[in-house]
Amino acid sequence: MTIFTPEDLIQFAYKETTQLQTSAIQQAVASDWNLYEELESIQEVMQQLDGELFAPRQQSVTRVLNYARQTAVI
Repeated sequence: MTIFTPEDLIQFAYKETTQLQTSAIQQAVASDWNLYEELESIQEVMQQLDGELFAPRQQSVTRVLNYARQTAVI
């Protein structure tokens, strides 16, 4: 039985594994409840990361732009 690391599962979740790796991970997940739960946890975090997009406050952007203008070498 192959031991899969969290990095292997992350690559699998992002579809960055070879066909051979994908097949092996799918079989392992189907027969190992702990591995299945770890993959589920990774997929939940991926969904949260996709949904949590934040933008800086306009005041912060303005301050950065003003600082850039003041320190720009002309």
